Amino acid sequence: MNHWSLLAESENILWYILPIAVGVSLVYSASRYEEKESILRRAIKLFFQITIFMFVVFCVLWILSFRL
Repeated sequence: MNHWSLLAESENILWYILPIAVGVSLVYSASRYEEKESILRRAIKLFFQITIFMFVVFCVLWILSFRL
């Protein structure tokens, strides 16, 4: 099976990662801090950490799928 077709089929599902990461980072940061500036600063940092981690996991799984 062509791996690119699997990626193209799931492309719409992958876009849900961004709003979920924004929501999780805002809620988590708001539960930890009280000042708006601290919440936003921490939420932005956490958003990038979440998206980078998920991208790395996606790449590792994608590379491993070629070997199987």
